[in-house]
Amino acid sequence: MRHRNSIFPGLAFAISAILTTPTLAGDNLSTGSTRGRLTLTCLEIPDYGRGAGLAVVIQTPGGKTFLYDSGSGYPTKDGKGWEGNYNAGRDAILPFLRAKGITSIDGVLISHGHFDHFGGLLWLVDHATIPKLIDSGYSFRGGHSSELAAYENLRNRFKKVPGAYVEAHTGDMVQLDPALKVEVLFPPHEYFQGNPLRTHKKDTPEHYLPNANSLGIRITHGDVVFLLPGDVQVTEQVEVLLPRIAPEKLRCNILVAPAHGIDAAPEFAQATHPEVTIASASGRYATWSATPKVYGGLGSRVFVTGTHGRVSVISDGKSYTLDVEREPAKPLFREDSEFKTSARQ
Repeated sequence: MRHRNSIFPGLAFAISAILTTPTLAGDNLSTGSTRGRLTLTCLEIPDYGRGAGLAVVIQTPGGKTFLYDSGSGYPTKDGKGWEGNYNAGRDAILPFLRAKGITSIDGVLISHGHFDHFGGLLWLVDHATIPKLIDSGYSFRGGHSSELAAYENLRNRFKKVPGAYVEAHTGDMVQLDPALKVEVLFPPHEYFQGNPLRTHKKDTPEHYLPNANSLGIRITHGDVVFLLPGDVQVTEQVEVLLPRIAPEKLRCNILVAPAHGIDAAPEFAQATHPEVTIASASGRYATWSATPKVYGGLGSRVFVTGTHGRVSVISDGKSYTLDVEREPAKPLFREDSEFKTSARQ
């Protein structure tokens, strides 16, 4: 078991103490070794009336564990709890790590500063040792909402500790494991700015600009390629990413659907052409998901977390297998279903 001193003074517990607590009743996950394999798991984040949420656990071939986004966590107005009494760090990530016998987190990559992507980390930093934060460094310049300000404060906590914060942009390589090639595809150093990045009239800049400047990464493990594009919305997928990124960089075996797959751009689906597509969407978001029709229509195997639960992809560098928590009673894709698929709204 590895032990680390916390990078934040006054933490409630060391991560080894938290994660070695006996497995919770009802946990039924395998705890087998993942050495030599890359396992990427998209957790199920429930819909309780706020954002859709994304939390991906990356277990590397060398035995390290990273998070790409940390799921939902919306602080209550009094700052004493969590809306819906839910925080993904406490209620989704921690139980999963316990069940897998994982006793340390080696770092967290955050796509952007919205509570449904970094809210879980708000809980984790006060209850676990998080040695490194990696993000795009994007800071919205039009005035901060409480949400964006909360992320700036969180980022600054890491910046105060030497070596604990890494800012990454297009072309940078992120060192997660010697067996992996992790390339940042976007955003560029100068970031994406202003119009025509407005998706529709009701979409505010503090929403669409952080989304447009999500940290998008491409993970290559031998012959198996994963693409994690964050929360980039349909207009930006077509008008910003496709003209700027080489087609071969977008092609992948496994895609974590951008923007939770709620809307889907056919052009981006064609460019990425994944064999497997995973959409992190539950409740109403799963109902609205365009991913089954758009990506399923191209032959991709589509999984929506609100329907399938937790979805894991296990790669040995030559091929991959899937571990899906549950199977739906009905197929996700129906020809007569209505989906929002326009890339320009």
